[in-house]
Amino acid sequence: MKINQLYLGLLGLMALALTACGNDDDYTRATISGNQVYFSQDLPTKQDVSTTSTTFVIPVNRQETTEAITVPLIVSGEGTELFSVPTSVSFPAGSHQVDLVLTYDPAKLTYGDYKPISIQIGDENYTTPYGISRYDFTIGVTDWGEWRAYNDEGTCTYTYVNYWSGDDVGLKFYTRDNFITTNLHQFRIDNWGPGMSLILNYDDKTGIVSLGEDQYLTNNSNYGAVRICDANYYWDVIRQKPLDEPVYGSFDEEQGIISIPIAYYVSAGYFGYSNEYVYLDGFFRADASCSVAYAGKLIAPDETPYVIAGVTLGDDVTSANVALVPGSLTEETLNAIIDGTYEPLETIKEAGEVRFNAAELPDGTHTFVVVTFVDKDAMEWAMTTFKYQAAASTWNSLGMGYYVEDALLDLFTSGGQPLAPFAYEVEIEASGDKPGLYRMIDPYGTAFPYNEEGDWDASRKWNIEVDAQDPQGVFIEKQECGLDWGYGMLVIQSMGSYYMDGGYDFATVKAAGYMGVLEDGVITFPEKGMVLWMGEDGPYQGGKYGPPQIYLPGHAPAGANMRAVKAHLKAKKDVSAQPLNKFINRIAPFQDKTTILRSRNLR
Repeated sequence: MKINQLYLGLLGLMALALTACGNDDDYTRATISGNQVYFSQDLPTKQDVSTTSTTFVIPVNRQETTEAITVPLIVSGEGTELFSVPTSVSFPAGSHQVDLVLTYDPAKLTYGDYKPISIQIGDENYTTPYGISRYDFTIGVTDWGEWRAYNDEGTCTYTYVNYWSGDDVGLKFYTRDNFITTNLHQFRIDNWGPGMSLILNYDDKTGIVSLGEDQYLTNNSNYGAVRICDANYYWDVIRQKPLDEPVYGSFDEEQGIISIPIAYYVSAGYFGYSNEYVYLDGFFRADASCSVAYAGKLIAPDETPYVIAGVTLGDDVTSANVALVPGSLTEETLNAIIDGTYEPLETIKEAGEVRFNAAELPDGTHTFVVVTFVDKDAMEWAMTTFKYQAAASTWNSLGMGYYVEDALLDLFTSGGQPLAPFAYEVEIEASGDKPGLYRMIDPYGTAFPYNEEGDWDASRKWNIEVDAQDPQGVFIEKQECGLDWGYGMLVIQSMGSYYMDGGYDFATVKAAGYMGVLEDGVITFPEKGMVLWMGEDGPYQGGKYGPPQIYLPGHAPAGANMRAVKAHLKAKKDVSAQPLNKFINRIAPFQDKTTILRSRNLR
């Protein structure tokens, strides 16, 4: 998922022939105000020129385009001895952007020797407080060879962890070599993140992969500009609080896997600095993948409570360690799970449900962890957090209420049109000992109007618990729903719970506006306030066409007669929605050093 991408794109190019530079160049003052001339914030701080050309262009932009204007420029820096930079730039009427043309003699340039240049709008009447009026950069001829595809496939999958979560598949992957320092190489991933090219540096002598320069990434609507850099650079230079042990990226050339400790930060703090991964296509890798989900809780016939982990394993996994960790996961605990010394721990050889005795498990947030092995080698790991509450000793039926479904049906169409939210009757129960805890009785089973026999697991009731103990902070934990339309079991979670699983506390998520509210007998979740999975596909976003709602018994939405409608969804075999390949998993920056254990690869 891409959020709030307010980066400045190029608005079109117009070539403009400029005369040689000189301090006595004339310019015409604008007859109107507010031209707002600026340099794009996306311009790099290092510019490479070619030895086969004699010109280089820098785009200059403006907002107001009514009249033709000529704008003075102040040019300085050591690089002006080698590069001729015009001292004015002219915009024809109607143009948003023109090219400032620099000229040079390539025979006078030295490979890898970059010189500084500063170009500044020379009259403040032309500037804007919302754009850059001075562009500082270094310029020179690169000591790098040409970009080429890394291998025959030339593509990769990028796994996001820190700011987004999810995978981008099929991204173009290029490499080039330094022909002066031959152990240095660079990788380039196109259409990465918000659509930019990500450049990585690789030293095959040290084995270290590092990010290029500190750079702008995107805009966060709450915290402003998001930037990226190496984790070490962030703590050493930006925060001036060096890590106890430096963290480095690496490249496994046999497996085709690159790890990058990339820091995403804003002025208020950082969103994460764990390893993110690049998986190059064209390499054979054992399928050691895994996932784990909280599959609910149950009471055994002997009254023993259990919590259930639902585990999936890749085809080449020979065994896996599954653990229940009270509270949050630490690196020390993860290492104990890997070496098998942690308790409680179950070793499994097949995917499925793993049950843990919860008789002494306190209420609160806990973690399921799975680590996969191929033979004796630890390969990958996954975790999920869940909020546990001891099962209510009693549940009391409140009668029939209404569920306004705007989650699952967001993913499907009927006649090519998105399906609007609709209400149908469901039984609702209330906890007898936890006021504010409710559950809908099997809402995606018999009650769901679009179901036919065989569309859901009828072996038990798949109830959905709704935590409204704080009426202004209502959430639904991640839980299976029993429905399967051929894509895998439906799993649903409210957005507030999703962010709590991502490491944020209840108060932070509530203050950010991602929780539902209970008012006058009606629970209302925010628009786009649901997260769904269908088997291994997802996450998808639900609640796009109207706020999902639950009407407690005694309350009903206007015209709620959908229970009488029993038309099967003819188009349901064709999912119209796409998974959110990049899904934002951060809503507020961290301040202090926080171990964020979200990297999955142990190889």
